[in-house]
Amino acid sequence: MYEKLKKEIKDILEIVKECPEKFQEKCFEVLLSSFLEREKETKVPEKVKEKKFEVPHITEKVKEEDIHMKVKALLKRFDLNTDLIGKLFLIEEGQIEPTYKLETTKMAESQVQISLLEALKEAIKTGNFEFKIEEIRALYKDRKCYDKANFLAIFKKNKGLFKNETFVKEEPVELSDEGLKELAATITKLTGGEKE
Repeated sequence: MYEKLKKEIKDILEIVKECPEKFQEKCFEVLLSSFLEREKETKVPEKVKEKKFEVPHITEKVKEEDIHMKVKALLKRFDLNTDLIGKLFLIEEGQIEPTYKLETTKMAESQVQISLLEALKEAIKTGNFEFKIEEIRALYKDRKCYDKANFLAIFKKNKGLFKNETFVKEEPVELSDEGLKELAATITKLTGGEKE
């Protein structure tokens, strides 16, 4: 180390000589400091070299108690593994955050998928496969797939997926049996659909 430092100081002094006299001291400090910092970063203790580090993996497993019985029943009905929920949502301390990525570029299809997945998110907590229109509107805006002119038209075009006849702000929109089938298909599509 000292031989390397000695050589480096000689090189630094050669560079410093080329600077105007009033900047030579500062130039020396900066160059020496830079060298020492590089050395500190590259020097790895022997104990660390010998040790192999494992990169922690984010688990897709979810705790059974975090999932409502009605969601488990839906997954079982369509022969889907409960671990698939962990590929769509992060569930921690009662909080559920979406982690899914939509693969479609069609606005209407992405809106339907978001609606179905929001109903699933609600069902994980309460057992009710439903969502609120205004919350969905905000999600569409966040995900940059909001089509103001066709917002309600998309629901009406896909009305078979929902029990509701009308889509009113205050009234929760509940999935129909057809909607539950479409939700299972969406889960399969977005997760690769491993079976139990």
